[in-house]
Amino acid sequence: IKKVDHPDHSAMDKIDKGRVYDFDMTISDGMPRLTIEETEHGTITVVDDDTNEPVANGDRVNLGQFLRITFTPDQGYELTKAIIDDEDMMWIMEDNVVVMEVTEDYGMTIAAEFDLTDGVASIETENLYYDAAASVLHVGGNKSLNLYDVTGRKVVATQVEGSYDASQLKGGIYIAEVGGKVIKFRK
Repeated sequence: IKKVDHPDHSAMDKIDKGRVYDFDMTISDGMPRLTIEETEHGTITVVDDDTNEPVANGDRVNLGQFLRITFTPDQGYELTKAIIDDEDMMWIMEDNVVVMEVTEDYGMTIAAEFDLTDGVASIETENLYYDAAASVLHVGGNKSLNLYDVTGRKVVATQVEGSYDASQLKGGIYIAEVGGKVIKFRK
């Protein structure tokens, strides 16, 4: 017995014949494995990045192996968290896909959260649209801009000529009101 997790006993206690002892044990073959936590409102699929072979929950993986992980939300939902080995990976996510290397002895653990979307991901109306790659809100002319965060708090009120540089905004979802038109965008 290597470790006993019990408040009254340790592995060094004398074991009496005839007594009943309860032990919680985890038995492992010592091989790293993939763990995909159950999700609601979406799916997580994993393939070996070199061979494109599927890797399922509980399958063995190797240290140094690269896995391509795809997070697919159900209709009306969006990916809001992608957790790999207890770290949020949304910052490196591209089109809900990420390639990660197995770096832990136990393997890799993947979890996700999918939240209901309001159905409006982006709107392009005439010259009013958000360019996520450049972090620029194009307003098309000299217009008054009111910008709100998701709590409804006004974070910007200014006059804009052509476009607004949104790079200084924190990451999140914003509502822009420009010349009587409203759009939602994610920074």
